[in-house]
Amino acid sequence: MSYTKGEWRIEKRDGHSDGVRPVITAMGVDRIAIVSYRGVPSIEEADANARLIAAAPKLLEACKAFVEAHEKSLQLEKTDIALSLAKQAISFAESK
Repeated sequence: MSYTKGEWRIEKRDGHSDGVRPVITAMGVDRIAIVSYRGVPSIEEADANARLIAAAPKLLEACKAFVEAHEKSLQLEKTDIALSLAKQAISFAESK
């Protein structure tokens, strides 16, 4: 399975009739996803959804690191790396 590589970012763009909305991009990719405000209780929630989507590659990397560290649980250095990646992914997903 393949997905768009690189760091995913959030840009605010004019969304025609529904105003400015978050667009998820990556290096060389104009749009990975467009987050709609329609049907979402608040702009804050839509923005939080955009942050979570943009964090997906980091979250996947952190999950893979944890699985590898768990499978090789005697390698404490790998566990420390996995923990660091997970904390970075959580911070990115919850940043404002």
